[in-house]
Amino acid sequence: MAPFFSVVLKNFLQIWGVFFCTFGFADYTTYIIKPNQTGLGSHIANCSYMVCPDARGKGVGRLICEHSITEAQQLGYKAMQFNLVVSTNHAAVALWQKCGFKIIGTIPEGFKHQSLGYVDAHIMYRKLSKA
Repeated sequence: MAPFFSVVLKNFLQIWGVFFCTFGFADYTTYIIKPNQTGLGSHIANCSYMVCPDARGKGVGRLICEHSITEAQQLGYKAMQFNLVVSTNHAAVALWQKCGFKIIGTIPEGFKHQSLGYVDAHIMYRKLSKA
């Protein structure tokens, strides 16, 4: 494992279900894990991710996805779902697919893109298994 990733893995900080990851003096990423729905749908996790522009293309997205999957499993979730993955964000769609997510639905014109106008949004899902 590259030194960057070793440091990143050691620097996850959890505050109230929000995970922050720092490297040096910069905040590189954050993600939130929570139930996708309350009550009878609370066995499925939902995550939202944010990666600093300086960290893009360095494998941080994959790292936080893998970290969130492990955390979701430890918290007892049975699956994970992303409710709105912008279809024109090809890098994110490809990354989530490499991490085992499948597109289970598409919301026509479900996202108002700043420059492209209304674009489709995907719902992506994967089951979680305990190793």
